[in-house]
Amino acid sequence: SLAAHIQENEIDLMPVFYNHAHCNWGILTDNDQLANYVAIATQDGRLLSKYKLDDGKDIYLITDFECEEQPRHTTAMFVQDY
Repeated sequence: SLAAHIQENEIDLMPVFYNHAHCNWGILTDNDQLANYVAIATQDGRLLSKYKLDDGKDIYLITDFECEEQPRHTTAMFVQDY
């Protein structure tokens, strides 16, 4: 799991969470970036970011806008776990 990997390798994910929150979405296609801007404008859908960790592993950060009754939540995972 990503949680075990970052703990075992002492990886700090705060910089990628910061980038994700500030619209620096890492390695995305133009279509994925456009979908993020639409999600922000409409407060619907999800935000996606993709980053490469220092050890070469790719991760996604995904923030959901799906349910208005619940606060937004962001999930971090390995790309292969999506």
